[in-house]
Parts: sequence; C-alpha cells; structure tokens
Amino acid sequence: MKVEIYVLIALVAYFLLLIRRKKIYRIYQSVNNGYDTYSEAIVCARSKRQARKYHPSGEYDYETVFKDETEFGSWAKEEDVGVEYVGKASILTPKGVICSSFDAG
Repeated sequence: MKVEIYVLIALVAYFLLLIRRKKIYRIYQSVNNGYDTYSEAIVCARSKRQARKYHPSGEYDYETVFKDETEFGSWAKEEDVGVEYVGKASILTPKGVICSSFDAG
C-alpha cells in the first residue's frame, strides 16, 4: 500500500512537470531594422505570450526597457514581436533569453 502511494505521488509530480514544461521560442521583429537594434532572440518561456514579453537584452518588463528609449529604441513594441515555437526545453533550462542577434552600427 505504501509503495503504491509513492508511485502515485511520483506520477502526479511528473504529470505536473509536463504540464508546466518550458518551451524554446524564437522571437523576432521587422519594424525596427536600423543600426544598434536587435533583430531576433531565442528565449525559454512557458507560453508564446510570455515569450513575446522578453526584450533580447534579457529584460522581461516592457516598461523598464522602454522608459528611457524614444520610439522603439533597440527592439519593437510587444504587438510587433513575432513568436515561433522551436521545441521543448529541458527542465533545467532557466526562463529568459538564451541568445540574441544585435545589429551593431
């Protein structure tokens, strides 16, 4: 009886990990293509909605990123960011920006 309870708990925990599993997304923009701008990034997030909120510099909060920048700055408005699913992330992969492409001027 005790073993069955442990197996059941382990199965439930595994199922919950699968449900909340993080994914890898490519975020990109094509409205701000000047010098010193980001064109795309690879991020680890739980959803497309969450992935879209990342700035390729590593910031997550749009108000923090854009408070000192005029117009778009080095990225694009959240509604202009495209998101493409790449694959599943390892459980050990931290949420956030994995790598980004910066077009220096």
